[in-house]
Amino acid sequence: MLDIITAFNQLQRTEKSVRDEHQAIINRAKENVTVAEKRLQKAQTHVEKLEQQLNKLPHTGWVDGVVEPLAKVLAERTGLHWDIYGPFGVMCETSIYLMRDKDISITKQKTLAIRLEPHYDAHGDLIVRYRTCETTNEYQKGSIGWMNGMNCVTEPLPDTIKEIQALLIESEASS
Repeated sequence: MLDIITAFNQLQRTEKSVRDEHQAIINRAKENVTVAEKRLQKAQTHVEKLEQQLNKLPHTGWVDGVVEPLAKVLAERTGLHWDIYGPFGVMCETSIYLMRDKDISITKQKTLAIRLEPHYDAHGDLIVRYRTCETTNEYQKGSIGWMNGMNCVTEPLPDTIKEIQALLIESEASS
C-alpha cells in the first residue's frame, strides 16, 4: 500500500507543479490583459480628446463660404440689401434676395433673387447651380422629388458676377 500512496503523492506533486505552472501563465496573461486594458482606456481617452479637437475645427459650409459672399457682392453691385433664405429640402436650395428695405418682408416689396443649389463633382468639389425658370416632369406629382422642387431645371452658375447679376429674377410685392 505504501507504494500506492507514494505513487499517489508523487502524482499529486507533479500535477500541482503542472497546475502551478499553468496558473503562473494565467496570472501573467491576466497581468497583460490589465496592462492592455489600461493602454486601451488611455488610447480611447486620447481618441475622445482628438475627436473633440476635430469637432472644434472650423468647417465652413457652402452657405457661409459661397452664398453669403456672393450675396454681399451682388448687394454692393445693385445698391440693395441682401438676405439668404435656406437651405431648404433635399437639394439644399438656398435663395439670395436683394431688397431696398431689409426690415420689410420680401413679399411686401420688389426684390431681385436667385435660387442656388450645391452639387458636387466626382472629386467632391463644389459646383454651384442656379434654378432656371424651366421645369420638367421627371418627378411625379406628390413624389419626394416633386415636393422638393426637383423638376426645376438647374444650370451651372456662371463664372462672372456680371453674368450672375443678369440671372437675378425680379419679383413684385404681393398685395
